[in-house]
Amino acid sequence: MCIGDRIPEGVFTQMGRSEPETVTIDDLFSGDKALLFPVPGAFMPTYSAQI
Repeated sequence: MCIGDRIPEGVFTQMGRSEPETVTIDDLFSGDKALLFPVPGAFMPTYSAQI
């Protein structure tokens, strides 16, 4: 991805007030700009065991 690219369509699950709910990329970022950065392996078992 490059600066100015749109985030591809996608569906996520997030915790609502009482239960998980499904949201789309458009629901989350409609009309807003976002900064996307990867954190590879941060929550993978091998990495977590070495912390």
